[in-house]
Amino acid sequence: MLIRARAAMFKSLVDAVGGVEAARAVIEASVGHDISIASISRMQNANAEPVWAWVVALEDASGQVPFSKMRARQLEQQEASSAVISHLDALRESSEMVLALAGAERSDDPQVLARALKETQDVADLVNSFVATLSDQCSGRAPQDAVPLNTRSRA
Repeated sequence: MLIRARAAMFKSLVDAVGGVEAARAVIEASVGHDISIASISRMQNANAEPVWAWVVALEDASGQVPFSKMRARQLEQQEASSAVISHLDALRESSEMVLALAGAERSDDPQVLARALKETQDVADLVNSFVATLSDQCSGRAPQDAVPLNTRSRA
């Protein structure tokens, strides 16, 4: 199904630049070598996937950006799902800390105590990062290296 959608978008770009011959000229000028009209036809008819370099050339020439818009939507969805990953990281780190602290309460073993300290520090670092990001977002002055919560990824 997605290949048909891409084929339709590719065809609309070909039409927007003036047809197959014009599209071939635009693409050849962009990529620096000859291409066949048959290749363009296959992509318009969903018999081949559009080549990204060709898509970019046609989008630039036509001023229409259907592929770029589709890619932007996909990236927005990935950013939204990375917020969930951030929350899951916080949950995982917190759970590890609670288990390590429970073990440290029952033991005098230096390794057990060191693990509890490490897990607690991991949670403190994560929380401090969240606090800094939220604080900057609330004040409207996020530092250059800050990653908004909705775009954080797993470490």
